[in-house]
Amino acid sequence: MPFGFRTMLKKLIILYDLIRFFLSKKLFGFDNATKILYSCLKESVIPILKANGAQIGNNCDIGSPLIFHNARDFSNLFIGDNCHIGKNCFFDMRESIVIGNDVTLSMNTSYPRLIFGDQRYPDFTGPVLTFLKDISGFYP
Repeated sequence: MPFGFRTMLKKLIILYDLIRFFLSKKLFGFDNATKILYSCLKESVIPILKANGAQIGNNCDIGSPLIFHNARDFSNLFIGDNCHIGKNCFFDMRESIVIGNDVTLSMNTSYPRLIFGDQRYPDFTGPVLTFLKDISGFYP
């Protein structure tokens, strides 16, 4: 495991982003704290999400910036193993979001929830699988 200058500097920046998120959450509320995910280092995203309740599998690549709406915390965000989430993705956290194993969400993908009365209509825009689940072995 490398312990060069760049690695140590990156770890310090990740720690700085975590502290910045925590302080912003305490001072200005969780919704304002999520704006830190617009400008933080890509490597800081997974530690911030996990520290605030998200369950993220192994070998995931999550880009920055990410946009979260209606988030009180990330405890209703579940991401499986070997997933890629591109930058500028939008998530409406009103309900649970479950992303299975081996799923790729391209950049600029939206995952909003449209609610009209008692009806819920998920609206998927951009190149996203309608059912975000494990499709390994789906293709011959």
